[in-house]
Amino acid sequence: MPTVSRTILPVELDLSLYARALVELSGEAPAPWTNRFLAEVRLIRNHLTPISSRALLASSFDRESFGRPEGLTAELAAERLRASAVHVAYATRWLELAEPEEPRRALSLSRPTGDRPARTRRGRGGRSGRPASRRSGRA
Repeated sequence: MPTVSRTILPVELDLSLYARALVELSGEAPAPWTNRFLAEVRLIRNHLTPISSRALLASSFDRESFGRPEGLTAELAAERLRASAVHVAYATRWLELAEPEEPRRALSLSRPTGDRPARTRRGRGGRSGRPASRRSGRA
């Protein structure tokens, strides 16, 4: 079976660098992201789900004009990842689209220490939105 080769675009190299920096940042304690930031990452990441290849992801990243900095370094990539949910979402999707022979990296994108989780209301009425009397069968 012949090997198919293609040119690797500069934006693909950038995404690879962002992904590498993301793996390193996700191992930091405490993680550098808040719950609100991570919710934004999840929202953006969900929009990237239909993208099925790294080439398409790179094309999307490039088309969205996130600005390819000249001389992107690991330090600059990490700095952008700390501040941009879009960059984190694209880097996460890049890792998810790894080739079968590449090791899949597990990320721990969790809330940092000291960041309080959102409060949920519990008790009467619960999460169903119906009054307690209707849930229990009483009229």
